[in-house]
Amino acid sequence: MDVFAQLIEFRQATYQCLCRAKDATFELMDAILLTRNAYSLAGV
Repeated sequence: MDVFAQLIEFRQATYQCLCRAKDATFELMDAILLTRNAYSLAGV
């Protein structure tokens, strides 16, 4: 299994574990993971 397929499988499994507001939670996680200065959010 290639890495891309593993990431897709992980994303789908994680999405299924979330309850309400799945889409909003995933959008927030994507935004944080793709932000260069995401580490600065921890200090807020």
